[in-house]
Amino acid sequence: MKLRIGNLRLGHRREFFCMAYGKLAEFVAKAGVITREDLAVFRTELKALKQGYSPKEILPENLPTDEQILNIWASIQSPAWRWVYGMLATYGLRPHEVFRLDIQRYNQSTKVLRVLDETKTGARLVYPCPTYWRERFELWNVQYPDIKLEGKNNNDFGEKVSHEFRKQKIPHNPYALRQAWCIRTALLGVPDAIAAKWAGHSVAVLVD
Repeated sequence: MKLRIGNLRLGHRREFFCMAYGKLAEFVAKAGVITREDLAVFRTELKALKQGYSPKEILPENLPTDEQILNIWASIQSPAWRWVYGMLATYGLRPHEVFRLDIQRYNQSTKVLRVLDETKTGARLVYPCPTYWRERFELWNVQYPDIKLEGKNNNDFGEKVSHEFRKQKIPHNPYALRQAWCIRTALLGVPDAIAAKWAGHSVAVLVD
């Protein structure tokens, strides 16, 4: 069985779909549905379709797999930063948003998470994807890092999270978890409009 993209016209959506198809191809290759040679050809076609995008874009091959996310989470020694990593991975949050949550309403029996208004795109509700990570990471056991919160803006929080990722030698940046979450929602069949609402932006941005 060969995977071919052919001449699909994806327009502004092509970056998103290339990431999604790349992850799907890796999955079916591991399942033995296609050969590693076919996977290599398919990846070459994906790269050709993505030409014209900035090299600063996060490429599909640079996104962590679910297995890698689980392993990285388990390797983080600090319980507080392990919690932060789990929240980013499970809910697809922007780095600063982990410090802008309605934690008072979040407990073991509630899956939905409310992001507060003091964020880039305002208040919203977001759901875990996959759901079982919430239990696996015990995210209701809130443990914020011991850092000063007062007087900090969203950029300060984002830079702090990025700095900690580098300090912990995590092999990807925080936004890679958000992009992996977006792809995961697509592969699990969550409609674009709903996933975009959870992510806090338009459908066009979600699939751009």
